[in-house]
Amino acid sequence: MKMMKIYFSFKNGLDLLLCYGMLRFPLEQLQQRGLIYQVSNPQKLSELLGGSPIAFYWGTDVTAKSFHLGHLVSFNLIRFLQKAGLKPIILLGGGTTLIGDPSGREKSRPILAEQEIVENTKSLKEQLSRFVRFDQSDKFIQPATIVNNSDWLGKLDLMRGYLREFAPFFNVNEMISWETWKNRLKNNEGISLMEFVYNTLQAIDFYFLNQNYGCVMQMGGSDQWLNLLSGVELLRKKSAVEVVAVSTPLLLDSQARKMGKTGEGKTAWLDENLFSSYEMYQYLRNRLDDEVETMLKLLTPLELSEISEIMKQNPVVCLERLAFEITALVHGVEKATQAESDSKAAFGGQPKKATLIPTIKVNQETFRNGKVNLIDLLVENKVVPSKSEVRRLIESSGIRLNQKTANLESVDIRESNFKDDQAIIEIGKRKVVKILLVS
Repeated sequence: MKMMKIYFSFKNGLDLLLCYGMLRFPLEQLQQRGLIYQVSNPQKLSELLGGSPIAFYWGTDVTAKSFHLGHLVSFNLIRFLQKAGLKPIILLGGGTTLIGDPSGREKSRPILAEQEIVENTKSLKEQLSRFVRFDQSDKFIQPATIVNNSDWLGKLDLMRGYLREFAPFFNVNEMISWETWKNRLKNNEGISLMEFVYNTLQAIDFYFLNQNYGCVMQMGGSDQWLNLLSGVELLRKKSAVEVVAVSTPLLLDSQARKMGKTGEGKTAWLDENLFSSYEMYQYLRNRLDDEVETMLKLLTPLELSEISEIMKQNPVVCLERLAFEITALVHGVEKATQAESDSKAAFGGQPKKATLIPTIKVNQETFRNGKVNLIDLLVENKVVPSKSEVRRLIESSGIRLNQKTANLESVDIRESNFKDDQAIIEIGKRKVVKILLVS
């Protein structure tokens, strides 16, 4: 049987799941939310979920110190499955990060230092507790388990462990046909053996978790689909075990582009120190109207009936609700409330009352001949990505200093522009920055 023949897309796959008499909660809701994108074997998943509670796993490489906005899609699905009685296993890829996932990449990933991987792993572990239940405070919810694949991949013997035990079950002809490798070859980009075997290591993860934790389902983003299938196939070929892969959709904007970066190229991290609660609120508040409902369904645990009621309101109210709900989910209600208050103050004519808006500190030494260049200040502090972009904004009357439109003939900030040691810069309709004069 050809590998791809047994796999189903969202539309025919999940509808089939419901026909097999599976639990109608949460799968019916998940279908309506759009949280499940692909299912490898709907009938088998139906059988698994129709019996005793099962263990499933979600894994991620530890390439950064923080998760980002897109990860909330996976966390939301984990939340629903855990609530339905399934046991989550969270895999942090301390081992696979040493290699680097090549999926969808035109060039090889930079190799991370091992100490950086250790530090990232520690940071992500701490962050996970905000989104996944690890305690047993609710007897109806199975606590999640965290594992690190460096614990078994790091001990895997090359000759007897990897090459003899696992390598015979992977078909190079199938692997080389993957889009990532086809594009690399087409563009005359090299393919290292190290990254070429990445998917085999992820498959071994599924095998290990199946053998040691009874795990029978893996979930991941749709960009991981071929990696997910590698594990399904390994278990079928090596152990005659039928397991299931489930993918979630990527978080895309209305133009089908990956969401999660600001206009300045800043990533919407879930770590307050990397992307503040105010920045998160503003990023979400500035989404397009037609993105709100999808984001509420994919990223929040709000009931579908409540989301329907929200969407009946004014578009501005909908955007504010989206921003508040997700900021509260990530940073807590208190910080979300403050971010909302600051946003309304900043864009309601009272920016000096806002305490969380981005602040640039300048001292007396910064002023040359009693002035500082506005263009340099905005670019050096990464408020606007380039000098040409600042000039473009000024030419289109898109920048205001203390509510007065800036112009290219006078792009300097002087000490006289500060009142109570503060000056306010408005950039377009969506960004306000406070300039603070310090001694």
